[in-house]
Amino acid sequence: MKSPTPFRTSELKFFTIKKLAERWDMSTRQIQRFIESGDLPAHHIGRSVRIALEDVLIFEARCRRVA
Repeated sequence: MKSPTPFRTSELKFFTIKKLAERWDMSTRQIQRFIESGDLPAHHIGRSVRIALEDVLIFEARCRRVA
């Protein structure tokens, strides 16, 4: 049985609330609302908040509308 491979920080991508707001062209307050409502998972490290790329992609897929 293989032992689990540890995460390498270079493989993980995180967004700040500000960078994610820029990506989605919306206010930082709206990103905070998504986090507070539990719709968007976030990592709190001290006073910093980071959102994992994987969670961003999942959220985008859930919110995508077919035009």
